[in-house]
Amino acid sequence: MFLPRRSTVPGRGRASDRPPAPEGPRVDPVCRVLGLSPSTYFARKKRPKSARRLRDEQLMRLIEQVHGESGGTYGARRITRALRRKGVQVARCTVERLMAELGLEGVIRGQRRRTTVPEPSAPRPPDLVDRDFSVRTRLVATTGSPPAVRLKQDHRTHRNSGQLKSS
Repeated sequence: MFLPRRSTVPGRGRASDRPPAPEGPRVDPVCRVLGLSPSTYFARKKRPKSARRLRDEQLMRLIEQVHGESGGTYGARRITRALRRKGVQVARCTVERLMAELGLEGVIRGQRRRTTVPEPSAPRPPDLVDRDFSVRTRLVATTGSPPAVRLKQDHRTHRNSGQLKSS
C-alpha cells in the first residue's frame, strides 16, 4: 500500500491540512499597487512600537487629561505649560502634533472657524442684474468712461508725441 508523503513544515501540504486563511481583505493586491512586497508589510506589522510612539501614547493620555481638566479651553501652549508644571518635559510642537492627531483644540479667540462649506455642485442663485465682471466693463463702471491707455510707440516715427490713445 502506497501512502502520499506529508510535509513536516506547517502550512505546507494539501489544502485540507492547512489552517484556514484569515478573514478580511487580502494584503497582496494592496501591496502590488503600492509597489511593496507582502513580506515587507508583515515585517512592519510584527515590528514592536518605536520609542517615540510609546512616549506619544503616554503624552496623549496626559494631554487629554489636562485638556479635559481645563474644560476643553486650553490650547497647545497652555497644555505644554501645564505638563511642565507637572514635571513632564515636552516641546510645544510635540503637543501641537499630538493634539492634531487627537482632534483636540483650545478655544479660539477672535474669528471663528468656518463651519459651513458650500457644496460645489449646488445650484447658484440667478444673477438678476446681469452683471459683467470683465476688466473693461469694471473700469467703465468705476470711472464713467473707457480708460485712456498709453500705447507703446515706435521711437523712430512718433518720438515724444505723448499722445494718449483710447481703446
